[in-house]
Amino acid sequence: MIDVMQDVEVLENALIALDEGAGDEKRSAIYSLQAMLQRKQVEVAEYEEWIEEQAAMQSWMEGNQI
Repeated sequence: MIDVMQDVEVLENALIALDEGAGDEKRSAIYSLQAMLQRKQVEVAEYEEWIEEQAAMQSWMEGNQI
């Protein structure tokens, strides 16, 4: 839940900076959004890998039942 709250804060700050900020604040906001996107992409890749491992384990278990 803390991650979600941090993401909300990043999004809120980025929207404010993009709407009201000077050039350097806008660049900082874009950097923050890019960093968040990269973290989320890593999370998705790790989750997909976990799902594949679970499916392989399930398949193996079903194939080895007596």
